[in-house]
Amino acid sequence: MKKSWQNYSHENKNYARKNRKNPTKCEGLVWHMILKNRNVGVKFTRQKMIWNYIVDFHCKELSLVIEIDGESHNFKSNYDLKRKIFLQNLWLKVLIYTDEQVLSNLEWVFEDIVYNVKKLKK
Repeated sequence: MKKSWQNYSHENKNYARKNRKNPTKCEGLVWHMILKNRNVGVKFTRQKMIWNYIVDFHCKELSLVIEIDGESHNFKSNYDLKRKIFLQNLWLKVLIYTDEQVLSNLEWVFEDIVYNVKKLKK
């Protein structure tokens, strides 16, 4: 039986599939360099549908969402805040990194994700 928060539109599901095949540069870096091979100790999925939102990365085990906000998020601060609050109301921890942070300091992004994973595993 599906959890109620897993309801979503099929149109968004197709969009998420498309995004998985064509990630942004920064999403690709985070996926391949940090999350793909469980480098942080837990499994993540990409472009996960949670209700009608698509999150960049999701760890079911820890109820953790990671968002990489780039140019597509410019001028969408109200939408992004609404999404973050909605996800937090589902008891999901939301980490948000900018493209600039990923490109200029990927090691810090890795260390911050590891820190938060360890904190959530306690």
